[in-house]
Amino acid sequence: QVFLYSVIFAGVSVILGAHLTGRNWFSVFFPISGNSHGFAATYLAFYLLLPFLGMITQNIKKRGLAFLIIILFYFQVISKVLAIINQYNLPILSSELTLFVLFYFISLWLKRYPIAITNNKIAMFGTFLVVWFGVFGIWCSSITNFAKTPIYAGLASLSSDESSFLYILGGYALFFAFKNLTIPTNKTTNYVAHAAFGVLLFHDHNFFRYVLWKNVLKAPDWYYKNTFIIWIIVCV
Repeated sequence: QVFLYSVIFAGVSVILGAHLTGRNWFSVFFPISGNSHGFAATYLAFYLLLPFLGMITQNIKKRGLAFLIIILFYFQVISKVLAIINQYNLPILSSELTLFVLFYFISLWLKRYPIAITNNKIAMFGTFLVVWFGVFGIWCSSITNFAKTPIYAGLASLSSDESSFLYILGGYALFFAFKNLTIPTNKTTNYVAHAAFGVLLFHDHNFFRYVLWKNVLKAPDWYYKNTFIIWIIVCV
């Protein structure tokens, strides 16, 4: 599926005005290591690792699992905080793929050794809202004089990207909040959800995305119009 979308939408991009070089065309035939997808490439790479991660889960004990999570957490989260504090970036320790692996083992821990509060949907929704408003507040303060203070740098390090502590905490809180809700099965919702990955694949396509918004939907022409909000909702 990823391969199909990668190749077809490269062709659609050319039809709509994009210029692809020979190297660009070569890359679209490699859905994991090519340059036409981001998240989907990580998703596939993680899928390839799953059998081997499964072997670890079958044999690892509680103490070993704790140390493994601590090591991965240091690589993925703490190293980025230190990079902001030290003003020295060391990107080799973390990636979107290692983030997936970290989530895999955190989720394994929470499944084997559940924390009682995660069963409280109100507490989980409350945690998510507190985190969300906290992140929003940090973002708002980035345009004030507070952004020049050391305290802001510390807070910003907790919400700088998808590997940040607040995003991980808020993400798990939201997951458990919905996990504890009683939601009836709906065929229409499931059908729409089934198509969501395809929507990601054509919109995440590094060549098609730009011609879609610039040449087809003409976002730059609408950006300063009073009806921009209505237009963007219709587009979505």
